[in-house]
Amino acid sequence: MGYVGRLAPEKNLGVVLAAYEAVKAAHPRARLVVVDVAPDAASDAAGTPHAGPAGDLLDKMLAAMHLQRSEIWLTSLVLCHAPADAPPTAESIAACQGFLGRQLDLIRPDALLLFGEVTARAVR
Repeated sequence: MGYVGRLAPEKNLGVVLAAYEAVKAAHPRARLVVVDVAPDAASDAAGTPHAGPAGDLLDKMLAAMHLQRSEIWLTSLVLCHAPADAPPTAESIAACQGFLGRQLDLIRPDALLLFGEVTARAVR
């Protein structure tokens, strides 16, 4: 089922958080936090954030900045992969926003790299 399965976060947030906590790519004192909108099908199937072509592109972007995944905090606005990679609902964003906010409060990064319009609008 992948690293967050097919659970609706607004109904099963505790289970989603436990699953996500086990596999996120993380450096707890990262200066850079990368926030994507949601896991895609490749990430869900692989059980790791940013797998497949999107992960390859991320790795190239990080290398251009002389960084590796082990030096950043990688997370998502919404923790569940939606069927057919559909955009997240307002309810899913609202259900997960507190978790993202808490991560940012604890890490206190120097910079955020936000992927996508939905993420950029949701993260304030």
